[in-house]
Amino acid sequence: LENIAEDDELAQIRQKLEKALELTEDSDAEEAQEAMEAIYEARKVLSKLAKVNQSAIRESQLAKVESDVEGFIQTELMTDDDLKDVRASIKAAREAIKRPDGDFEKLMEQISQQVLVALLHKKEFVVDQFRLLIQDEDAFTDHAAYNDLKNRGLMCILNDDIDELRSILFELVGLLKQNQPSPFSNITNIIRS
Repeated sequence: LENIAEDDELAQIRQKLEKALELTEDSDAEEAQEAMEAIYEARKVLSKLAKVNQSAIRESQLAKVESDVEGFIQTELMTDDDLKDVRASIKAAREAIKRPDGDFEKLMEQISQQVLVALLHKKEFVVDQFRLLIQDEDAFTDHAAYNDLKNRGLMCILNDDIDELRSILFELVGLLKQNQPSPFSNITNIIRS
């Protein structure tokens, strides 16, 4: 929003929120109440500014998605063939930018899912996500199941069995503690941001 809307209110909101973040457990009730009021006021102003600048914000989001998709092509994670549906969704999202309905947001979610599905068909992506995921055993609820899936996954890599590795990847994601982000959320967040 700061990159799109040049507004003095944004600077004031930032200052108030930074002050609210400085509160400690030793702060008194009056300071806490002031912080809550500042947060409430910030939400109202941000909501108003987001509504006024909705088209520009959406345009910026879509430009970021297009850039990320081109990056996937340049790194050879995706081919032009993989992206036919994605490009059609991007075109539809571009047409929905100025409409006040929720179609733009739905299309952005659709793009995110299409990209993830295409990436999950790429050996390099699946192997990389598996390797990232197995780095932290403490992120999983069941350590025995984690170790079994880790060992099976490593064997899949050795045997070049990417279909089975993809299944193991999904099983590992299912074992993540609730406070742990899914490796797929990284891709989704890239697309959403």
